[in-house]
Amino acid sequence: MIRYLNIVTILLSVLSATFLILDGFPKLIFQMPVNEGPPVFQYISISPEAATGIFFAGFAFLALLFSIILNIRKLLLNSQRLESLDKGSQINSFRAMLVAVAEGNITTVRKNTKKSGSALMPKGLTYFINAKSAEACGDSEDAISHYKAMLSDRDYLAMAQRGLAEQFFATSDYPKAIKHAKDAINKNKKSYWAYHIIFQSHVLEADWSKALETLTEVELSKHFDLKAIYRYRAALFSAETVRLSKLNQVDEALNTAAESFKFASNFPPAVVNYSHLLIERKEFKKAINVIKKSWRKGPHPVYAIIYRKLVEIGKIKNKEKHFDDLIRTNPKHYETQMFKVEQLLHSGSGNNALKLLSPYLSNDGVNERVCLLAANAEALNNNNLGSLEWLQKAVTAPKDANWSDISSEGIAFDYTKEEWIRLINLFGKKAELMHTRYEKGQKTLLPIKLVNSVIMDKKQAIDKKPNTHKGQGHHQEEKFEILIPDGLAQRLENLLEPSKKPK
Repeated sequence: MIRYLNIVTILLSVLSATFLILDGFPKLIFQMPVNEGPPVFQYISISPEAATGIFFAGFAFLALLFSIILNIRKLLLNSQRLESLDKGSQINSFRAMLVAVAEGNITTVRKNTKKSGSALMPKGLTYFINAKSAEACGDSEDAISHYKAMLSDRDYLAMAQRGLAEQFFATSDYPKAIKHAKDAINKNKKSYWAYHIIFQSHVLEADWSKALETLTEVELSKHFDLKAIYRYRAALFSAETVRLSKLNQVDEALNTAAESFKFASNFPPAVVNYSHLLIERKEFKKAINVIKKSWRKGPHPVYAIIYRKLVEIGKIKNKEKHFDDLIRTNPKHYETQMFKVEQLLHSGSGNNALKLLSPYLSNDGVNERVCLLAANAEALNNNNLGSLEWLQKAVTAPKDANWSDISSEGIAFDYTKEEWIRLINLFGKKAELMHTRYEKGQKTLLPIKLVNSVIMDKKQAIDKKPNTHKGQGHHQEEKFEILIPDGLAQRLENLLEPSKKPK
């Protein structure tokens, strides 16, 4: 249509020019006054041909104007179409890049990142795409440089701060990660991801006090699970208690231990730390109540060891009553049953101990701890062969995970800094404990001192059995030795080192 308009415009222009040239242009007629003065306009002198030329010129102008409008409209439509095609191409390239990221195809990621760039795309978005591409390729330095370039763009500032914080956190540059995370919070209090970066950075730096301060801010945000916050706080206070105890800051350690117990009385390290510090201050009754409360919520074998120690050093008159009180707090729990077995063994009642152990002596449920208790019960019954049999089973039986938390010296939860970091996150997130000694297969404390240790000292069991020899008129008493293979004997010695036996 535009082409036809252009032809019409040209034809009208030619006709108009022809008429005007042939007959002349319109003439303006003025009258000169008699007196001096300006000329007065009278009329326009125009021929019919000139009028026709002007008429054609007017139509030519309108046709030209309409043609210009249509051309402008066409240009706009073409521009939009090209932009749409460019966006479609960018989307396809971006999609291909994301697929390549998921597949780990670094070459394709780089290729599609270059395609996704365009003059029509904002610079901030281009930097962001390049940064994500660098992240996918494991190029932290390149990603950081792109994120830094985004800091000057207000529209993409939040994305830049998060990207930088996460990259510095991933590369263990915790001070810079904390800085950018705090900048994000200062800009927007609802940048909840930043709290995670700050908190985990302090934890990984083993800066327990600053991690606790961050937890206070996290709690005030009212965005996170309060129970998880309490668990994190309990674990952090326990770690801080250990640190302060090593510095001989006893009063401060007692305060943090009390806080840890307050937030999670079912957290074994908190219970152990708090009860030990109370014992050092000779607050025995308070320590007993701590153990009872924790036993009710979730027993741990180390609680029984501490409780017996408390009853002994606290000069408790009616000890059996206190032991019964502990049993009644959680009578059906596995640890309560083990505690009752140990009490029976201490009192010399091997038969009753075996009866109580019988549900746990099957092949499915037996473990090293149960085997050793059974061996002790058989030894109390003077059944050396039965005792040896359980000792042999103990060598190959799996360890009791909770009992493995106690070292052969009787120390529980003696964690390294790295282990504390792991425990803080495990207990905080999932309310679970870890058993590092169990994982490493390290020696643990004997559950109870073997009564008939001569079995192990001699590496043999002696049994008397009558035997009648032909040609002799009397019975001869002969000793039969059940020898233990050298390899097994060595493992038994390692299992029951006399120097490691509890007194």
